[in-house]
Amino acid sequence: MLRHLSAYNAKKEWTRRENVTRRTQGIYISLAVVVAALLATIMIHMLCEKKVQRQSSVESNLPTGDYLPDAENPLIRVVIKTNGFQGITHPKVEVTVQGEMMQITPDDARFQSGTICIQAKEPTDRITINSLTRGYGTPSYRGKLELFATAEGIVIVNEVPLEEYLYAVVPSEMPASYEAEALKCQAVCARSYAHCQMLAFGYPEYSAHVDDSVSYQVYGNSKEQETTIRAVQETAGQRLWYQNEVVKTYYYSTSCGHSTSIEAWGSTLTDVNQYLKGVSICNEDGKAYEESLPWYRWKAVVPEQTMSNLIELNTGKEIGTPLPGRTSEVSWGDPSLAVSTTNPVQNCFWLSGSSAAL
Repeated sequence: MLRHLSAYNAKKEWTRRENVTRRTQGIYISLAVVVAALLATIMIHMLCEKKVQRQSSVESNLPTGDYLPDAENPLIRVVIKTNGFQGITHPKVEVTVQGEMMQITPDDARFQSGTICIQAKEPTDRITINSLTRGYGTPSYRGKLELFATAEGIVIVNEVPLEEYLYAVVPSEMPASYEAEALKCQAVCARSYAHCQMLAFGYPEYSAHVDDSVSYQVYGNSKEQETTIRAVQETAGQRLWYQNEVVKTYYYSTSCGHSTSIEAWGSTLTDVNQYLKGVSICNEDGKAYEESLPWYRWKAVVPEQTMSNLIELNTGKEIGTPLPGRTSEVSWGDPSLAVSTTNPVQNCFWLSGSSAAL
């Protein structure tokens, strides 16, 4: 009797403990579910916050107000590169404004309050950067300069009205001695190209749209001339349009007898960008207008492996290793970008092509 009672009590205790264990497990599982849900909610909230922050950051880096190309008197901000357009950080900056000269170094105490702005009292006066050399000598700039101190040196940003910016672009991109209508065409192209670049900051850390090199448009390398200023003024505000949008007017120094298409940049020709089509630039006899110019054709020597790798990387085509005297034709877009590899000499290729490929 006692053994049966003992067994009964033991079974009852085991059942009780089992129930407690199950209830405890249920509580733990419920807590785990709640914690997981809370963590998921927190993670989703954090991701949404980061997305909003990224969006806010992107929006804050976009031009607004007078820094947009559609403003009544738009202002363009230009990073002024170093001598030879080699970089953007200057070891020091020496300027002259209205006869007063000053020298600024990266450790200048005035940088402790932020950037340093330099502007002439009179709108017609210029700021000369004595520590800089350009094609015509020591350059002078309209508008104002804003200097940023960085670990590498000083970054110079020139803020100037768009039309006055073009005064120094047109003579830097086309000889001022060219015919008036040619200079006007250059002014319209330069204005259209700048318009597209002003829709975003190319240097967001300095709120600058462009720099003054061939990476965008050459600015201030040649001195302003009456002919080029007149070309800008007589085309004031004029831009090139396609399907209600200002087009990005790519241009180059010398034609090879044929222009190129949007495919040269790896893009597909569509209804939106089909204004960038390759066309012949020859007279009625098929003779290229610029065949007498030095950059109409050019040659360079490139190491064999470097050339093969670059061609395969950019075209997805394997050309192998050309044998002596053999020519391999590889093209991007229209014929203006055709490149021939011939006569390997000491594991190098001779390249021949046209300046439109530059």
